[in-house]
Order: sequence, then C-alpha cells, then structure tokens
Amino acid sequence: MPKTRKTRRFTTTNPLSRPKRASTKVKSTKNEENKVAYYDLVSQPNESIKSKSTGNFIRIPKKPPRNLKVADDWDVKPGDVLSWSQGRPTETFFVTSEGTLLKNPDKSGSGYLTIPLAITSQFSDVLNCFSSVLDGVGCNYITNIELAPTDIFFTTHFSKQPLPTSIKNRKDISYSFDPNDEILYVTLESNPNQSQDFPLDTTKTDDIIQWISVANDLKAKFNVKYNFEGKETCNKVPRGIITGLPTGWQCQQQGSLMFGSDKIQGEWKCEGPEKTKDKARKAIEKHYKGLNKLDFHIMDLTNIGIEQPARYFDLVKKPETLKRTNGIPIPDSEFQDFHVNRTSIPEDWDVSFGDVINWSKGRPTEAYFVLEDRTLFKNPDRSGSGYLTIPFNVTKNSRNALLRYEYVIEGIGKNYVSTVEMHPEDIFIKKNWGEVPSEMISRNVEFIYDPLEEFLYVNIPHTKKSKEFKLGSTTMQDMQTWFAGAMEDQASFRVKYNFTGPHYQKYHDVYQLNTAHFSLPKTWSVEPGTTDLGHDYCHGEWKFHGDRKHLNEAKKGAQDFYKDLPITIEDIHHK
Repeated sequence: MPKTRKTRRFTTTNPLSRPKRASTKVKSTKNEENKVAYYDLVSQPNESIKSKSTGNFIRIPKKPPRNLKVADDWDVKPGDVLSWSQGRPTETFFVTSEGTLLKNPDKSGSGYLTIPLAITSQFSDVLNCFSSVLDGVGCNYITNIELAPTDIFFTTHFSKQPLPTSIKNRKDISYSFDPNDEILYVTLESNPNQSQDFPLDTTKTDDIIQWISVANDLKAKFNVKYNFEGKETCNKVPRGIITGLPTGWQCQQQGSLMFGSDKIQGEWKCEGPEKTKDKARKAIEKHYKGLNKLDFHIMDLTNIGIEQPARYFDLVKKPETLKRTNGIPIPDSEFQDFHVNRTSIPEDWDVSFGDVINWSKGRPTEAYFVLEDRTLFKNPDRSGSGYLTIPFNVTKNSRNALLRYEYVIEGIGKNYVSTVEMHPEDIFIKKNWGEVPSEMISRNVEFIYDPLEEFLYVNIPHTKKSKEFKLGSTTMQDMQTWFAGAMEDQASFRVKYNFTGPHYQKYHDVYQLNTAHFSLPKTWSVEPGTTDLGHDYCHGEWKFHGDRKHLNEAKKGAQDFYKDLPITIEDIHHK
C-alpha cells in the first residue's frame, strides 16, 4: 500500500561521495526509440559533440552559450543532455525541440537533476531513452523524472497494467519518479500538498487508481490554536502533536511555536475524512482534557461542498508551476512582463477563475487574480501597505473562502495577507459565530476577515460604521446587537489624556492601563486618535462611536476605565 510522502533525506556526510546505484532496469520496446545522449563537457570538452557538416569533434566552450541556443552545426537532437557541471548537475541543460537549451529546473532546490515533463513528454519510454543520463549523472544526483501518464513505465511496472484512459486524460495530475529511492510520486496539481508516494516494488496499478479516485473526496479540517500561561498550567500541557485522532487523520504544526516553562503558544492543523470529523474533535478535546477551554480554540474549516481550491503561482520563486493545458511549463519570456502589457490570459494557460499569479519579489504588490472572463485583476490592497486583499469579486460564489484560498495564503504567507472578503453565508462565519440574520445579508453590509489578527470586521459603508469581532470571544448575538445599534441615532465623543510624573506611574505601573481594554456597551466601538508615548509620559486621545441611547453608559465606561486619573471628555458633533 502507498506510504506517506517523505522529503529527500540529507545527512552530514557528503552526498557526492555516496556509491552510485545501478540505474533502474526496464524492458526495451520492440520499436526502440532513439536514446538521448549524455555529453560531459567538463571531462571531455573536445571529444563529445560532433559537427553535422564534417563529422569531426567540435571544441565546445567552457560555459553554455549566453543566448542558450544550440549552434546550427552541433550534431545533437531534442532530449540530449549537455553538462558543464562540476559535481552536482547545477549547470546541466536539455536540448529542446526548438533548438534551445533548457537548464536543469532542479525541483529539489539542492542541485540535483530534474528531468522535466517539457522534455520527457516527447518520449514514450523515458527510462529506457534516458538510461545514458541516469548512468552519466548517477541516480544519486537525480531528484525526479517527470512522466506522462501514457509512458511505458506504467505498463512495465505496477502489475503490468496501464492507467485507465479516464485517468490518462486528466490534466490535473502529475507523475514523477525518483530513480534513487525507486518511488513514484503522484500529485494533484490543484493542491500540491495532496500527494502520495508509491514504492516501485510493492505498488499495484489498483493502488494508484484507488488513491486518485478518493483524493478529491470531502475532507474535514481543524485549526487548533493554543495559548497556555503560568508554570502550573504549562506543566499539564501534553508534549508533541495531538494523539488519538481517527484513522486517516493527520496533525502537523502551523507557523511558529513558543515553548517555555511559563508560556506555551502555537497552532496545529488537523485534516482527515469528513465522515470522522466528530470523532476527531472529541480526540482534540480529550488531548487537552483538564485544561481551561478558553486557552485553546478549535476552528472548523471543513468545506460544505467540493470547491476547487484556488491555485497560487509564484513566478519569481517557482516559475515552472505555471503550465499550459498540455502540461508543458510556460517559458519565462512569455510571462515575464505579461501583467504589464496584457490583461487577458491565453486559452492554453492552465489557470482558472480565482487563481492567483504573483510577479512580486517581496510583498504581493504585483499579485493578480484570474477573473471569470480570464482577465487579470490586480491585488486591491485595502491595507495600503502592499499586503494581499482577497476581494469579494473572487469569493462571492464561495461559501468557504478560507479553505478555497488556503494554499494562496500559505504560499504568500499569512503575514502578508491583510484581509479576506467573505459572503455572509460563508461556512467560517456560521461555524464560529452563527447564522447571519436576514436583515444583515445585504450588499450594504460587508464581512471581512483578518486571518493574522483573527478579527471579523463588519462594515456598513454608507454609514461609515465598522466594528471588529474577535474569533473565539464574540458571538452572533454581539454582532446583531451592534448592528441594531448602528441603525439608530448615533453619537460620538472623544477622551483626551495627558499623564506625566505620578499620574503616569499610576497609569503604567499601578493600574497597568496600557494593556487593559475599555468596557463599553456592545453597540459602541472605539478607535485611537493621535498618541505620543515616552518612557515617563503619554498623551493622546480615543474616539468613541455608538448609538445615542447608550451614550451615558459609554461615557461612564470610559471614566471608570481611567479610575481617578484626570481626563477630558468632549462630545463630537456631527454635521
């Protein structure tokens, strides 16, 4: 049966000194294709490539040509491999059918050779045709060989049965073979994390078919955030990942982990079959049994239906991920300045509505969404600081925006995503706050989630009213109460403060108000005005907004917050 995919192992020993294994043996076909040639231009620079016109060996330059074009007189053919590498095959090139040189794409990121689909798709028996490359480079230095599903490889292994035509015709599945570990990796292109490895000696074709058939089945997901404080509490917190999850469930760490004697903080991601979701939740609760439930929060990210995940294409770090519909990577020259010069995506680019294409080197200022008409929509960046805003015009038809854009958020990094604009009936809102009442489901009410700070903002643009609701500590009733108040006659006031000397000592050291929060009616909100802070002083103001009915209660809450410290309360009169 298939195993969980693992990453390439690295040791402290020099991998270049490892003994080479014999290349994988395959049966030759009756009508054997011309095998590709491997040219080691470091050890034999003058006795490798011949001239088409004279038949004599040509003196080859010590470096590949700058224009990466094959000279007209070089007697080489598509698929041939030219190596200027010393050690790992970092300077190894493939001859393309256009007469150019394609540099080793190195999917390992560690200098190993990747034989890409752009080359192998031209052959029907890749392992046989590239046997000289496997011998010349050495299997130890080849990370993977990308295969077409029609390759003879599938009939010479895995019960000697080809893949079904229905699977061969799918464009969303990629296959790559690791000749060193003799493992076939099968990956869903729409979800690179959805991958499985199949050992050559124990796998049957039915194993591959079965995995592909259920790979898109409905999955359940939980994010478990925890923040335990105090030595006594931390001593009770179980070490390691969450245990006791049902069969088929996996648990892995998300983001950074803080682990100390008096503070333990972090996040787990648990994923598995939707049908055992309830058992998984109980297992999570049992794992933290005896601890305060306010110190950990289980966020349900389960999809309500099978929505196609939005894909993320990073054209700076991973340009090879952007491909044509036939599976061939798009050359850099074609997409390098595409977002500047054009707006409509070519039909043969394998992208879909909602996908994100990023030309940015840092913050996603040059990230674009693919719209339904295949035009590009630039990151609207509501933050004004170069962060990604996932806008409503790509989430309006989704009912699980966070799950749909999970891989985009992971790819860009949660720290660089400002907000996700959601439909009011999004499952994330339902699961964590409850059903949005009908009076709030309107194009005049916006629901915007900040995945980093974990606030859901409810905006009423035409009234300029907005309030944030913290995940895990607010309810739909809080939201309704505020919304009803926002529809009433409104009032505002400001609080000014100026603390120095003994007053500052009280504010900062005695009362510790710098870390405290106002206690206000649920129909009221507060925002900071100008502030000035120093090591022995602070002065500034707060602005309060809400319904006039609770004005006096809000003022009392502000006055009580500052206790006996001197403050000034001023009404703000609206024009």
